[in-house]
Amino acid sequence: MKFQTARALGRHLKEAYPDHLSPVYLVICKEEFDRKKLLKGILATLKKREGELSVFSASGEEGGLASVKKELYSPSLFGEKRAILFDEVKEEGAKALAAYLKRPSPDLYLLLGSSLPKLLEALYPLGKREIVALDLSKEKPWERRERKEQWLKAFAQARERELSFSLISFLFKEFGEDLSLLEQEVSKLIAFAKDKRLIGEEEARAVCSKGRPESLWKVAEGLVWERSPSALGAVSESGDLFVLIAQTRSELQLGLDLCERLKAKEDPRAALSSLFSKKREKIMRLLPTLSERDFRKGLLALFECELFAKNSSLPEGFLWNRFCLTQLSCDALPASQSAPS
Repeated sequence: MKFQTARALGRHLKEAYPDHLSPVYLVICKEEFDRKKLLKGILATLKKREGELSVFSASGEEGGLASVKKELYSPSLFGEKRAILFDEVKEEGAKALAAYLKRPSPDLYLLLGSSLPKLLEALYPLGKREIVALDLSKEKPWERRERKEQWLKAFAQARERELSFSLISFLFKEFGEDLSLLEQEVSKLIAFAKDKRLIGEEEARAVCSKGRPESLWKVAEGLVWERSPSALGAVSESGDLFVLIAQTRSELQLGLDLCERLKAKEDPRAALSSLFSKKREKIMRLLPTLSERDFRKGLLALFECELFAKNSSLPEGFLWNRFCLTQLSCDALPASQSAPS
């Protein structure tokens, strides 16, 4: 079964739930952030169906294919359902999966993602009775815009907020169609609006940065992974600090998770499978230099920064710069002037 819009796939999942879900899903989408979001949405439906679902994640980069092949044919120890999320599938991966797709296991969900439209032609005929495919490679510009608008609305509604029509138009005009950046700006608006349910264009004009500046998530990445001094002074508008705190906490927790996996002699790549390929490659190169002590120190300093931000009258810019100095003094990571992209 093939679909050409995310909305059509969403309707199918609702109709197929809970007794007619497919063992194989394939998403073709050029934009990596959007593709991962779609795959996570499918996975959420499967988890809802199964209750508990063991998930193995891998990427077509960095030897992921070999681990996926091994996982496909490994029996479950306790007979429970499992899921494999294999993103960035390449042509080599399509050939390796051919035999499995002809007879997929009833005890396993396989979720595949790729930016290559020709993979649909290669994979779908092999198991078209079992595969549910979403192909966004021919998505029209207005369809892509509508999809992202709906996702932004859902993102806000999940946080008990509503976005006005004029606000959405303003965000797309100012920041383009990069969904990760749009979600970041909405997060900033939610922090600024506090208890206000309906957020309008006037809040955006007061809070959102103009001229498409370096995004705050990139500031957080640069500070944590490369000790970029450009993070100093990043808080220039109300609401910036709490967005930066959330983004930085996510990066520090990832670093701590990697250190703990390395300490336990586990494969760290599973923790990186959901990241963009360029960022994943940079972090993989940094693995030998990571320090568990520094990540724990960073999380404690960040907690203190957030505590002061909520309970004192100290300027947000001062608190952020104070936190940055604790990170820039860490010895583990090599200094750099640029953040991972």
